Amino acid sequence: SKSASPVTTIAIRNIDHRLTTSEICCKLDGAGYAGTYDYVFTACGKRAKANCGVAYVNFLCQDIARQVCKLGPKTINVNKPGSNARFGPARVQGKEAHLALEKSCQRARTGRRSRFGGRKPNRD
Repeated sequence: SKSASPVTTIAIRNIDHRLTTSEICCKLDGAGYAGTYDYVFTACGKRAKANCGVAYVNFLCQDIARQVCKLGPKTINVNKPGSNARFGPARVQGKEAHLALEKSCQRARTGRRSRFGGRKPNRD
């Protein structure tokens, strides 16, 4: 049987399609989570300026990830108009696993510009 790994990466679904990765980071920081995460990933849709409605955030600590899953809908406004964002554990866990996934998606789109926006937050 598989041992359960700690949940540090969350998926935020039903986000506003106009939000950029940087704007999501600003909303996380504004809600008091600055310095608690090391990676934010948003998949972009066919229009380069729109995301697909999902963001992945990797937190440095599973307790913070759990807290964001519980409190995020009330404290982080990333909602798509007319619906509520859903916060929960991501299927793929960990920053390194998401970086590998992002890289494989980019390779699968040979000859096209990458449609993914990943951001590693600045740390002093």
